[in-house]
Amino acid sequence: MINLLHSNHQLKKAVSSPGLVVIDIYKEQECKKFDSKYKKIPVTFPQVSFYRIDEASFSAFTSFASAADISSLPTLLVYSNGQILVKTSVSSPSLVELLIEHCYEEYSKGAF
Repeated sequence: MINLLHSNHQLKKAVSSPGLVVIDIYKEQECKKFDSKYKKIPVTFPQVSFYRIDEASFSAFTSFASAADISSLPTLLVYSNGQILVKTSVSSPSLVELLIEHCYEEYSKGAF
């Protein structure tokens, strides 16, 4: 399941939650093909928390965007314990799935 974020409070709570957290900053026009496949990834990784900030809400997250150095949409971030592990603009669901799989494997080994 992918949870939609609407406020900085929700974002801070999500990012600081235990385990791996994926934040997808979504741009509708560029993500239609990506979206149908991306929505299936949380089923493969139920132990990872997935969140989304849509393009319409993005302006409410300017301090977050600045702190995370987000300069383009779409952007995908993977967090562990409040720290950014990965930030990418990859738009291939297969590559995103591999990235999340790698992060989860490393997290499971205690790497971060």
